[in-house]
Amino acid sequence: MARPYTAEERKQIKEEYLKAYDESMGLQYASCRRVGVTVDTINAWKKKDKKFAEAIAEIDNHRDELVVGELMHAIQNHNLSAIIFYCKTRLGFVPSQKVEVETRGDIDVTEAIKELRKEMFTDVKE
Repeated sequence: MARPYTAEERKQIKEEYLKAYDESMGLQYASCRRVGVTVDTINAWKKKDKKFAEAIAEIDNHRDELVVGELMHAIQNHNLSAIIFYCKTRLGFVPSQKVEVETRGDIDVTEAIKELRKEMFTDVKE
């Protein structure tokens, strides 16, 4: 078991951690390695120190704002992938096709699928 940190050591490590966490855009494990503490230590400190937890949350919020800003920038530049991502995640859009099939009696499913594909996609060859 590691020796307990003094109050001054904890304060110094927390400051260094917050700097590393901000510079790494919120990568917890990388920040812990950089300052020489474990993730468990940081998590325990977050539970005990409200100001420390709030500082981490502020960094997370800043990172999220940057990411959303980049997404909006991509959308403004007509990036189709960004537009689709936004529609799916924010608007609940899920592109789909609905196919209705009527059957009378026995049907050969394989042949029915081939016929549907011919109707839907003109470039399908047998």
